[in-house]
Amino acid sequence: MTRLSEREALALSEELLLAVGMKADPARKVAAHLVDASLKGVESHGLERIPQYVRRIRSGEIKADVEPEVVWIQGAIMQVRGNGGLGIPAMQMAAERLSPLAHENGIAAAAIIDVTHTGRIGAYVESLANSGCFAFALGGGAYEQGGKVAPHGGAKGVLSTNPYAYSLPGGNYGPVVVDFATSTIAQGKLMLARNRGEPLPPDSLLDREGRPSRRPEDFYDGGSLLPAAGPKGYGMALIAELIGCALIGAPKEFNWLIVALDLARFRTPSAFATAAQHCLGEVKAVPPRDGFEEVMIPGEPERRVREQRRRDGIPIDGVLLESLREAARSLNLAPAVLA
Repeated sequence: MTRLSEREALALSEELLLAVGMKADPARKVAAHLVDASLKGVESHGLERIPQYVRRIRSGEIKADVEPEVVWIQGAIMQVRGNGGLGIPAMQMAAERLSPLAHENGIAAAAIIDVTHTGRIGAYVESLANSGCFAFALGGGAYEQGGKVAPHGGAKGVLSTNPYAYSLPGGNYGPVVVDFATSTIAQGKLMLARNRGEPLPPDSLLDREGRPSRRPEDFYDGGSLLPAAGPKGYGMALIAELIGCALIGAPKEFNWLIVALDLARFRTPSAFATAAQHCLGEVKAVPPRDGFEEVMIPGEPERRVREQRRRDGIPIDGVLLESLREAARSLNLAPAVLA
């Protein structure tokens, strides 16, 4: 197992993104975002994405030499356009602009359009939580491009994975971050399972004939994912899909909505922190059931993994290592860390 330090992973990611044609500032932001995901153990949205991004940029699916822009601001509502590039810089721009707008107006919202893959959605709402906001994000609108998720009771995909993320401060416990796809499994994790030759959990997907399957290959052969928790995931996905297309407009891949609420409008930051810590402390004090060591707060596992990986390095398995080497070779590069 190869291990890369945070510095090595950042340098490698930025080198490959610059070589494929990205501008310096977006390349730096994308590299930092992906490395942060890998540090937190979110493999499906970390360095695993670099080879995919390189392929998609070279094929013309993703524009490389673009930067996001704010299209308009009307009061506390804005629209950010990614201009056909990776969505990470556009989502970061929206989150950064939303924080002061929310504190000024009490609540603010941003629609993000014309973007491709947007990385780990929890990162954007977490940054807003760190600024004293409650924030949520959701994405959708891609049903006309070919559905990947079957509606509850259906045998064929029509919806998307329609992710949601929520975050707010947790006092001394750090931000509480909830980030999930409304399908049984996120597409990034599906890709990871296929690359590693691992079966999926039961009731994850249907094959092209509408039969239950645990084989990732069946999804890529015309199958579909199932909604998480049946009608619950289906209902959330449908709301995100309607917001993404009917409200925001036709997407390139997904359209996104981020909303930020200034917590200080309801309670002083110190009073909120005290109450939040008490609540989270009660949750943490619940004795673990069989098979678990402790109850953890959403966001806590990722912070623990980040501490360990900053010390020991980011693990790179053989499949990912070869994918990174292949991406580098396609760009006539031979980074020493991949030797």
